[in-house]
Amino acid sequence: MKTFTVDSNLADELEHEIVVRGKPRYMYLKKTAEYNYRNDASTAGGIKIIHAPGFTDSVYSVSRDRARGTYEQLFQNVSNSKPARLPSVSKLVVQLKKDFLDPSYDVIRVFVNMMPKGIEYGVTTPHHDVKDPQAVTFLYYVLDSDGDTFLFDEDQDKIICRCSPRKGTGLTYPSSTIHSASIPIHHEIRSAINIVNCKNYYKSNG
Repeated sequence: MKTFTVDSNLADELEHEIVVRGKPRYMYLKKTAEYNYRNDASTAGGIKIIHAPGFTDSVYSVSRDRARGTYEQLFQNVSNSKPARLPSVSKLVVQLKKDFLDPSYDVIRVFVNMMPKGIEYGVTTPHHDVKDPQAVTFLYYVLDSDGDTFLFDEDQDKIICRCSPRKGTGLTYPSSTIHSASIPIHHEIRSAINIVNCKNYYKSNG
């Protein structure tokens, strides 16, 4: 697990695109993850689990968009002239991959997530992004807010990492890591971008 920082100009662009202009096409979710890694658990790392609602824009999902092309083909203007729907998000994806990963990694998922202010403190449903042990997640924070990210051991008993949302920063971790976001109670929203990369995905999956 490592933290990272992006250029302040890109951070401003992302805030403007996602929060000020409100360009994401959010879909309402009754809870921020579809399953609990341990269905019998009521706490994770000693913190109460709350199945809180949220909103997500699935910018790219390989299971849905694979037939149309790779992320780079669809959103980076490599093979078409149509501008990206969220150009600053696309710029972020390319920059993080270039700075932290070797070229063998493929982008398989990009979500823009937003969680509204809650009235009770707790963490959302513990989950992993994907099971592949070679996959890597970048979690980027669009705004300063509360709603820390928690990474847990496999039993969800111990907190192995905690990261506070600060604009222009983020956290990278193995995508198979069990994690949760805590619910913001002091800020109106928690806004983050989740980017999952998998080594040689297209080569391995035809």
